[in-house]
Amino acid sequence: MPTSTLSGVDSGVDRNPPINTLYVENLPLSPPLGCTPGIIEDCLRELFQTRPGYENLLFRQKRTGSMCYVEFKDVSSATKAIDELDGNALNGLAKHGGIHLSYSKNPLSFQTHTNANRPD
Repeated sequence: MPTSTLSGVDSGVDRNPPINTLYVENLPLSPPLGCTPGIIEDCLRELFQTRPGYENLLFRQKRTGSMCYVEFKDVSSATKAIDELDGNALNGLAKHGGIHLSYSKNPLSFQTHTNANRPD
């Protein structure tokens, strides 16, 4: 049975222990037709940068789809973002229940280093 948040959306929060970095799932594979290439990243930045404790966002558009990590100053801020933003429709870009937020396996600094060494 999937783990659910209070919003009723399967976010997978229990898959990883709480850390200050979130992984954003259920992003569009590519920008919708007629939209600028950076629309997904722009919407994500707009959504998260006003959240208390927000520090950084890493977004990558790869051949296999979009991926995003969001770093907060502490676990409490990350947890609050999950509670308040899980299921957000991202201005209509995220279908099927909106974005899904979960704790990342590793901090953003690890993701940045690892992804810098991988070709797209």
